[in-house]
Amino acid sequence: MPLTPEIPQTLELRNYQKEAVNDWLRVDGHGVFAMATGTGKTLTALVAATQVALHCAERNRPLLVLVIVPLLDLVEQWRRDAEWFQFRPAICHGNMSSKNKQDLKSAFSAARSTYGKRTEMIITTAGSLTPLGGKSRQEHFLQRQLSRHTGSLLVIGDEMH
Repeated sequence: MPLTPEIPQTLELRNYQKEAVNDWLRVDGHGVFAMATGTGKTLTALVAATQVALHCAERNRPLLVLVIVPLLDLVEQWRRDAEWFQFRPAICHGNMSSKNKQDLKSAFSAARSTYGKRTEMIITTAGSLTPLGGKSRQEHFLQRQLSRHTGSLLVIGDEMH
């Protein structure tokens, strides 16, 4: 499996999706895809993330993509779609197995490299991203890992409303 994603050959974006990605890239990756339900926001975001990943790879810089979703069922949807683009997502949610935690550690470690043509992706729920019960950032695994990351970071927030 490649270390950088690629746009699937069978993917056919609609014109408004292409325009959204191009507009977003034109403003240096800032902004929101304000698209109605069922119009392909996830695939549009994955195309944009792939473009950023390829840009970083051209400069021999690793990229960490953090996808934040509100619900556990969206974690699985994003995982399936991301794998279609050849991302290797690490998953983070409240019921993390020891394998999930090891995958997260590996993703963060690889993304911390100063050089390399690689993209790491972490898909998490909003609840897993935010420390609960008064935990400080230092006590919270995901927050602690994020605070140590100094490289390129792309954050995708799904269902931001």
